[in-house]
Amino acid sequence: MKKFGKLLGIIAIVAIIGFSMTACNEDGTFATLSGEVTISPSEAAIELGTELTANYSGSETVKTYEWKKDLGTVALSSSNKYKPEEKGTYTVTVNVTGYLPKTSQPVLIIDPLTPDLTGTITVTPTEPTTGTVITASYSGTETVKFQWKKVSIGSSEIVSTSEKYTPTEVGTYAVTVSADGYKSKTLIVSVSTPTTPSLTGTISLSLSSGEITASYTGTENVTYQWIRGTTDVQGATSAKFKPTVSGFYSVRVSATGYRSKISDSLYITVTQ
Repeated sequence: MKKFGKLLGIIAIVAIIGFSMTACNEDGTFATLSGEVTISPSEAAIELGTELTANYSGSETVKTYEWKKDLGTVALSSSNKYKPEEKGTYTVTVNVTGYLPKTSQPVLIIDPLTPDLTGTITVTPTEPTTGTVITASYSGTETVKFQWKKVSIGSSEIVSTSEKYTPTEVGTYAVTVSADGYKSKTLIVSVSTPTTPSLTGTISLSLSSGEITASYTGTENVTYQWIRGTTDVQGATSAKFKPTVSGFYSVRVSATGYRSKISDSLYITVTQ
């Protein structure tokens, strides 16, 4: 029995030594993995429903991938793929026998983004006057609905739910095109009296470092008014404007004795 006990003790010592040789450095500490852990897609914010893939750049053989949501484990398996079922912050930790685990940088899972409508809105005539039928057209393939509003500061009144509208008053109007499952699009239309001449120039918008610049090609002495969606932005009356809220922006150019013109809209994303 004593010989058998000694034999068991020797086996145990050998097993411990063998484990330490594979799991530790010479000084008894765990080894550090040679590679880095990343998650793809690599965007800072990823839509819910997207499958995530863990990538490990080292030569060691990964035993398990531990997916975590807000630091709590949600999946532990040999698969490097995971599809989140909830919004939140996710990381993945790779585990290799004999090495310290290594964790990726976090990624943010967000609600699926609503897609933009694929087409554009146009109106005819392009410079409508009171008493003239205005017809809105949409170039996309989605089944859309139309809505016309007369816009004034602080309010907007629905005047038609057809693609056609005949304004009886001078002012600013908005036609909105919408479809289920898509972000709506709006075009701003300026209606004037038939005797008022049109501005001779055209308007173009350019974007740089989050600031929009309006360029007008005519010779008239014009003023500017920036519009978010269908509402005038208070105090935004210069040729340059830097939005602080995401949305569709356009600019109305006016001159005394002329019908004002409104530019095409531009969608601006503002990151906080």
